[in-house]
Amino acid sequence: VASIGMGVHDDFTGRGFGRILLGAMVDAADDWLDIKRLELTVYTDNDVAIGLYRKFGFEREGLLRAFGFRSGEYVDAYGMARLRL
Repeated sequence: VASIGMGVHDDFTGRGFGRILLGAMVDAADDWLDIKRLELTVYTDNDVAIGLYRKFGFEREGLLRAFGFRSGEYVDAYGMARLRL
């Protein structure tokens, strides 16, 4: 099992960097490290990231209520995972 995290600065979104970064991590996990389960956390309002993660086989597994404090309020996040058994 491995947990991953990534971010793309606002100035560079929409250019494919997220896809490249996630693709490299998934490739390393699958082809080099033989990791069977990849986990991540994503804010529930980050539809672009959620869509990217789904394209790579991640599925939503749970809701983490009041996970983070952002812009003066608590926000929820999803726990997502990708299994390769």
